[in-house]
Amino acid sequence: MVTPRRPAAVRPPAVEPVLLPDLTVVDPAGLHPHAELEGVRIALDAALDPDDAVDASHAEIFSSELSGLRAARVAARGARLRETRLTEPDVTVLDAPASDWRDAEVLGGRFGSADLHDGELRRVSLVGVRLRYLNLRAARLADVVLRDCVVDELDLVEASAERVALPGSRVGRLDLQHARLVDVDLRGCDIEEVVGPRWLAGAVVDSAQLMSLAPALATAVGLRVVG
Repeated sequence: MVTPRRPAAVRPPAVEPVLLPDLTVVDPAGLHPHAELEGVRIALDAALDPDDAVDASHAEIFSSELSGLRAARVAARGARLRETRLTEPDVTVLDAPASDWRDAEVLGGRFGSADLHDGELRRVSLVGVRLRYLNLRAARLADVVLRDCVVDELDLVEASAERVALPGSRVGRLDLQHARLVDVDLRGCDIEEVVGPRWLAGAVVDSAQLMSLAPALATAVGLRVVG
């Protein structure tokens, strides 16, 4: 008699809160293209008009906090963030392709669209963030948590995602076409629509989610359900 193999346990994301040293308060003008910032706090809520644009392309921001970032557009192509916290951002467009986020967190706030395609996120958490569109196409994710977030559209086309969880979050449209998933835990996440359900391999869902996904999964494999 062959004993059925138990499914391997899901490896949870290894994400810890960002612990910052005593920070030096610096002028918002310090945030500019190719800036090198370490151990600083920049309070932007009183410094910027909501219609302003911020250019932090290729900036390096280490062990720092950006508080109250309000802008119509933030350009951050190729930026590197290490042990850095964003608190209550209010950004219409975040244009940050090929950016590199490690040991970083975003607490609260909202983004109209956040373009992080072809980027890298390791040990990153978003807590209570509202996003209309999160573009992670061809991005590489490892140990990432979206907790209590609302994402109208989450684009993971051709992304590589390992140890990712979305507890308490709500996703309107999840596009997984050609994604590679390993230990992606979708339990506790309310997902309205999945595009590319055949690429769910490597994800974990609960029984209720499986029932809601059944029609899309059946269509993906050409299964006809009669009666």
